[in-house]
Amino acid sequence: MRVGILFLATALGGCVLEEGSYHTQREVRVARTYTAHGPTCPEIVASASVEPEEEAAKRLSALASRPGLTVHEQVHLIDVTIDALPTGEEQADVLEAAAANPGLHADARMHLARRVRELPPGPERTRVADALIAHPAPAK
Repeated sequence: MRVGILFLATALGGCVLEEGSYHTQREVRVARTYTAHGPTCPEIVASASVEPEEEAAKRLSALASRPGLTVHEQVHLIDVTIDALPTGEEQADVLEAAAANPGLHADARMHLARRVRELPPGPERTRVADALIAHPAPAK
């Protein structure tokens, strides 16, 4: 079963998620590790594991604003941010930076919208949803 899931995830081009313990610079709230496929994926994971959480959010926000990330890297950044940072100001700052990035691919934008709906109701969730509305996808 596990081999089938790993094969399916790899075949679809996404990061492979492995359940279990993983030692990082900071204990991540969700016990997942990410096998990176994109060139920026290791930097995303390293940024998320920095202490304190404010510094991790600052680094992730810089990455979220970076032009030229692939769709995979954008989705990976969204997932790592939601999994590694607790719901709150820091997490919202990163997700808001991703939503405001003019290079955010339509597929990554949809993924962000889906993940935002999973967040608990509150001002941070509203901020990110408002950022998605304020920064629509560029017309093609």
